[in-house]
Parts: sequence; structure tokens; C-alpha cells
Amino acid sequence: MYRKTYVFLLMTVLAVMALGAVSLVGALDDAPEAPITNDEGGPVSITGSVSYTNSFFTAGVAEPVIILEDQAGFIDRNKGFLMPVESQVLGQITSDFFTSPFTYSLTLPIEPRGTLRDVDHDDVEETGVMVFAVAYWTNIFGDPYLEERDLFGGGWSTAYASTHVKQNPTGGGEYIGGKVLIYAPEEGQGFPSGFGEDGLLFTEDDPIVIVPQGYTLVDMDTDPFTFDRSRHPVVDLIEGEGAEADDFSDLSYTEAFDALVDLMSKEYAFTEFKGIDWDALREEFRPMFEEAEANNSNDDYKRALMRFTWAIPDGHVGTSAFV
Repeated sequence: MYRKTYVFLLMTVLAVMALGAVSLVGALDDAPEAPITNDEGGPVSITGSVSYTNSFFTAGVAEPVIILEDQAGFIDRNKGFLMPVESQVLGQITSDFFTSPFTYSLTLPIEPRGTLRDVDHDDVEETGVMVFAVAYWTNIFGDPYLEERDLFGGGWSTAYASTHVKQNPTGGGEYIGGKVLIYAPEEGQGFPSGFGEDGLLFTEDDPIVIVPQGYTLVDMDTDPFTFDRSRHPVVDLIEGEGAEADDFSDLSYTEAFDALVDLMSKEYAFTEFKGIDWDALREEFRPMFEEAEANNSNDDYKRALMRFTWAIPDGHVGTSAFV
């Protein structure tokens, strides 16, 4: 009797295991394979350029670096995520850093050591993929790799990276485009081929495709995403709207002044705290800019700009347009 019971239990366990195996194998059976462009076996190196317009970009830089940035923090929406040192692959800056744009090259390891995440949302635990952005950082502390102090508390890059993210305060740093490099350690792993109806990545409504083993560059600026397996792709980093300088050079002196006041009245953080009346400042200084424009005088324009910035009670506000 005991032997029969044992055999019955064993057969039941084996049957359950078999059903589990079927469910694991068949979990992504309905997902199509990712359509591959430039199928050369996957990237082995990446090159690109970094353009910057912000005059503060090079200020106070200790050691500029280009790295593969582990994106597990974005996948988890964890703004305290610290990318592991072992996941950081350092690139090389190949032109003058102080001249925009500068160029870089990055050689990929055969097997990266990033953080694996299962991103296909099929309720079956699988190996998953590693997701990386190419990003610029400045290394201030310690050895050549980035530590918590360098990372300003963690998270993911929102500027000067291969990813394009929402810059407004309510955007949450969500992807809206750009490129990520993924690595699948084995065949059969799923990855989104688009943002889905909610417009967000790595959420349950993402359409899923099966990606090949190894590296694949994913272009999120196309719909559906483009999956590129060329050996030497070019990836230019994105400055981002929140970091790039506001360019008023196509405007007249008076138009540029009005645009500057409009911008500062919306974005200057201490307007209420410092009791700044932007309309009053506009009324006071606009005639100086009108006069500079009428005289076509660049010196008068610079002088008016200096006097305007001096009227703002903040030592951090100023101009380099000295006459």
C-alpha cells in the first residue's frame, strides 16, 4: 500500500513538473521574433559624439568618463539605484573634451556584468536581459569607477546619455526615445518592441518580441522599435531639453530680452522667496535693450544685460558678456 502511494505521489510530482516545464517553455510562444536590421552578430564596439551647448558643462569637471550605464534603476523606477561597479564599462574620449562635440569609443566585453531584469511581463520567472545606456559622467571621487558620491544618490541619467527622457518635473525621468543596448545571456528572452498604450516602457501593456542571444542595440525613436545587430553602431548622446542652453541668438535684442524674462519668470526657483517682480524689471530695463537695438550696438546690449542681471538679488545670476 505504501509503495503504491509513493509511486502515485511520484507520478503526480513528475506530472506537475512537466506541466511547469511546458508553461515555462510556452510562456512566450505567441511572441514574434524581433525583426533584426544589420544582422552582423551583434555590437562589439560603439562610437559616437557628445554635443553640449551649456557653458557650465565643462566647469568643475574632475575626470570626464563615458560608461555603459546599468538601467535596472529605470526598469524598477528606483531613483536610489546605484549601478554596480562591476557593471560599469569605461569608454575612451577620443577628441578634445573642451570642444563640442567631442567623440568617444567604447569596447564591449564578451559578457557584461549588468543587472538582469525579466521585462516581458508574462508572469513566468525567466533569466531576462541586461539593459544599458551609454552615458557621460564626471568621476570626482576615488578610483576610475563611479561610486555613490559620484552618482548623486543613484537612479539613471536624464541628460548626456543615449536615452531621451522627459525633462519636466512631472515627467519622472521616463524614456521617450533614444537608444539602449541590451544583452540577453541566452535565447528566448522577451523585450518590448514599443511603449504600449500607456506610453511608458517596461509596463504590462508593452508589446513583446523575442530577442537573440548577445548584444542588440534598440532604437526607441521608431515605432515599432528597431533592433540593430551591426558590429560597430554609432550612438550619439542626447543633451536633453533640461540641460541644453536656451538659444535666443536668432532674435533681436529686445525679443531676446523679452524671451529671457518670460523664461526666468517661469523657471527661476526663488521668485517668491526673493520677492522678484519680473514685470517691473521688464518695464525698467526694456528701454535699454530697445536703445541697443536701435543703435545696433552690441556693447549697449551687453551693458543692458549686465545691469539687468545685477538687479536680480542672487549672486548666482550673472552674465559673462562683459564690455
